[in-house]
Amino acid sequence: MAFTGQKNSGHALAGLILGICGIILALCCAPLGIVVAILAVVFGFLGKKQVDGDPALYRGRGMALAGIICGFVGVGIAILGFILFLSGVINTTWNWETFESTLQALGSARGLA
Repeated sequence: MAFTGQKNSGHALAGLILGICGIILALCCAPLGIVVAILAVVFGFLGKKQVDGDPALYRGRGMALAGIICGFVGVGIAILGFILFLSGVINTTWNWETFESTLQALGSARGLA
């Protein structure tokens, strides 16, 4: 394969990486996930614009589109997490007594207690 002189768009690559991280963070930490996912969308569009503007110099349109899609998915997951948290479906309080009783139940079910 001959070298064509094209290089990957840094914005497209950043959008892809931030999009993947945005989905993961949206699942475990929605406020941080939504920020990273929004950055993924921004960098994805910047990368797409860069590749479309000078296709002879830059490649990575697929990475840019994947970053945009992953970013929007991350934003959606984070918003869904906020809605579920505000509605009370997700409870983030730690209940030590429930944890201990669950461990005891698991131990007695396995014959360990």
